[in-house]
Amino acid sequence: MHTLPWLTFFGWATVINWLVLLCWFLMVTLGRQWVFGLHQKLFGIPEQQLASLHYGGMMAYKLLVLLLFAVPYVVLRFFITA
Repeated sequence: MHTLPWLTFFGWATVINWLVLLCWFLMVTLGRQWVFGLHQKLFGIPEQQLASLHYGGMMAYKLLVLLLFAVPYVVLRFFITA
């Protein structure tokens, strides 16, 4: 079985998802007032609860990216193709 297409897929998927996570983090930290104001208007959730939801969501997203994309990439890159 050829592993190069899978290696390419997992590599780019990892990079793209880390960029999404970085954008999310920057929006929440640098544009905090705008993001939280928008979410408070839409959902009526207090700021403390919004902060915990955002950071909990980022944690879950990071774990999923690691488990679903980064770990398979590392395994294919260093153990299967070696």
